[in-house]
Amino acid sequence: MTISIKELRDQMFLVTWQESDKTTVVHLEDYREMTITTHITSPDGSFSIFSGTMQLLS
Repeated sequence: MTISIKELRDQMFLVTWQESDKTTVVHLEDYREMTITTHITSPDGSFSIFSGTMQLLS
């Protein structure tokens, strides 16, 4: 699997990849605001969006 990472601004990244079963995943990772939004398209064509906050684990 190939992962593509593009910095959109300081501490914000667009991360994309495709799983072996053709599921596609797009993350918007904002480390300044500690939020993440995920868009997933499954092989059956269904589409899901998730969002939430992140926290640093020690």
